[in-house]
Amino acid sequence: MTDLQALENDGIQIGGEKYAVVVAAIAGDNLGSHWLGGFVTSFNTASSACRFCVPSKRTVSGDEVAVPCQRTAALYDASVAKLNTGDFAIADGIKFGSVFNKLRTFHVCDPGLPPCVAHDLFEGPIAYDEKQRKQAIHTPETE
Repeated sequence: MTDLQALENDGIQIGGEKYAVVVAAIAGDNLGSHWLGGFVTSFNTASSACRFCVPSKRTVSGDEVAVPCQRTAALYDASVAKLNTGDFAIADGIKFGSVFNKLRTFHVCDPGLPPCVAHDLFEGPIAYDEKQRKQAIHTPETE
């Protein structure tokens, strides 16, 4: 963190030119990103296991959600503040505040930890869409 903070504050000098340095995002799979961000890493058993949404599995019914859906930096920080009271082991799906939030220009929820390409796209909507496309191609009407 000391090195990242120094780069963020001082930039880097190359060939007499000074360049600003920021951490824009940290790429990883879901488990790694959850761990780096301080989120729960037990996806099947945790009541709130999403780093993008706040609602627990129990509060989501159909298309309506009783609490704010998108997890923002402010909501994340409020959950970490709950943890710091000592009354909670997990608050809103967060186990601890991420050390990366100490950077001036980065926060794990803004949008610091992007979706996992393999799990969220290729095993998610892309796989679903491809299956639907193949089924549409092989319908009796097209044969």
